[in-house]
Amino acid sequence: MTYLNQEVFLEALGVPTANTVQFTDRACGSGKTSELLKSFKRNDKYFVVVPTRAEIDRVISDAVVSFDTPDEGSYQDEGGVKRSSLLMGLSELIEDGENIVCTHALFDKVNINEFALDDYNVIIDEVFDCVKGFSGPSDKLFEEHWVANGYATLDQTGKVIPTDKWLSEGDEGFKHKLLPDAKRGRLHRSGNGFFVTVVPVELFTSNRSCTVMTYLAEGSLMAMYLRKLGVPYEISKFDAIGSVVDHLKDLKILKSSGARIEWDGKNLYRDDIVKRIETSGDLEQLYKLLPGWSDELHSNPTTINWNTV
Repeated sequence: MTYLNQEVFLEALGVPTANTVQFTDRACGSGKTSELLKSFKRNDKYFVVVPTRAEIDRVISDAVVSFDTPDEGSYQDEGGVKRSSLLMGLSELIEDGENIVCTHALFDKVNINEFALDDYNVIIDEVFDCVKGFSGPSDKLFEEHWVANGYATLDQTGKVIPTDKWLSEGDEGFKHKLLPDAKRGRLHRSGNGFFVTVVPVELFTSNRSCTVMTYLAEGSLMAMYLRKLGVPYEISKFDAIGSVVDHLKDLKILKSSGARIEWDGKNLYRDDIVKRIETSGDLEQLYKLLPGWSDELHSNPTTINWNTV
């Protein structure tokens, strides 16, 4: 089946029953990861997904609960050849119920049909590509060599389903190595020799909870992907400057009249004040209004008793 564009293709995949994915939308450097590492509870299970190996080391060393990352496990392939894979090590950690941290690259290889994440709170640090396109065999070649010869079938959405014959013989002799993605249920033929691999939505929904920490979440391709598949999500934003403005207003340190607040001799809306401070970068002007603030404390902020601020 041929689709006019990616949007039509995604809509054809159907609408799954899903948990609500939570986006934590905060700027880089705002302390998202630091707060996360302090928030873990000992009786819960966590599966944390990070961009780099360095971030894995940080989670293992700084989290308030213990984390493990998969080591390579060994197995024999269909031909009896001994191979190693991080996915084998991942399977062992899940079976043992350990808290897990891994990279985006490894998480992207997970076959949700082989890994039970029902008890895990999945936390993804930064978005990653959920849909990737590439040029493969032409429609004619695919029909003649894969379908007609009994290696694959296609469902109504264009999903490529490998047969036992293909699974048994592997990709030997094929120029295009399509089997790995087909085995994981990710390969779809869009038409005209164009294929896409799609991250199964179950990676986001077949778990106890799923949280994605990023910045400008609404405009991300991951959010678009979830919208197209009908997966509900919520975005929570932390507005540090706005929170301080609200606090000072509640304390009546900043005078207000209706929806306007007095700032720099002018009556402005809250969001306008936030934008001015963000543009100028003069946070000290705002923070100096907090009770207990002084130049001495500003020079040594670790001495501030934030419970009294």
